[in-house]
Amino acid sequence: MASNDKATITPLRLKGPIAAPFTPFHQNGDVNFDVLEEYADKLAADGVHYVFVNGTTGEGMSMTVEERKALAVKWIALGKTRFQSVIVHVGAANLKDIQELGKHAEQHGATAISTLPPLFYKPSNVEGMVHFLEQVAAAAPKTPFFYYHNPSMVGSNAFSMETLVKEIFSSKRIPTLCGVKYTSKDLYEYGRCYAKHASSCQFMYGCDEQLLPGLSMGCEAFIGSTYNYLGRVANRIMTAFEAGDMPSARKEQFRIQALVSVLIKYGGHTGTNKAIMSLVGPEMGPARSPLHNPSPEERELIRKDLQAEGFFEWIQ
Repeated sequence: MASNDKATITPLRLKGPIAAPFTPFHQNGDVNFDVLEEYADKLAADGVHYVFVNGTTGEGMSMTVEERKALAVKWIALGKTRFQSVIVHVGAANLKDIQELGKHAEQHGATAISTLPPLFYKPSNVEGMVHFLEQVAAAAPKTPFFYYHNPSMVGSNAFSMETLVKEIFSSKRIPTLCGVKYTSKDLYEYGRCYAKHASSCQFMYGCDEQLLPGLSMGCEAFIGSTYNYLGRVANRIMTAFEAGDMPSARKEQFRIQALVSVLIKYGGHTGTNKAIMSLVGPEMGPARSPLHNPSPEERELIRKDLQAEGFFEWIQ
């Protein structure tokens, strides 16, 4: 395995909403590659300059390694004329698959890679986690690396995020590490990490319903599922915040929360989110089992609830 080379890593600092694209499926469950170009065009038109592919929203953990490779190649190709960065999530159930996906992403020109922590067998201490991440990053030694923190999906570690962040940066064992995708509503913990390490690490926030609070904590980049169709809203929040126009920023943030309220009402899963996306963009098809998919009747109720909130007007 080639050793990491700090000199080859271009500093990566993102600013703005980062869409976590859905993976469109045909009704038989096969990946629908045909709509990806239209999908990418919509994201770019909405002012989204970055994508985070094959993650939680993209149902990466429900796909085969070969499917994920094919999607990564397609998004990287589409991104060359549309996006500033394409981050490929490579987390999987075992280290070998993660390394294979990371190496593949680097070979095909991904801007960065990212991984969740181990999903089943978990390290009992910080040293075990750092060693795991070190091996992941080494598979793509010339590509910036983001750690993906998402305790609601993979459970909590035996140590705090603050302790982990301190160790991975003080040890300097992962020279390609440039940031953390932080998906937790615990802004106290986020603040503790940001205050101590923001100069050397970008903390990207992953809770769309708390974008504005995230801005107040210093965050500049936000990864989320709703930015697939709320890119314009997210950009308006950030513009208003930078201008000191808090009433306008809050107005737009409350719109995101209204959307999330509808999303939660109908299950809060990727299947519901894909149904919403299909109302305003290309058809996303169903989510893979075991995720719930709204019935045609539920889809109509979702549409009516969104219409009542003014969703179809304020996403423009």
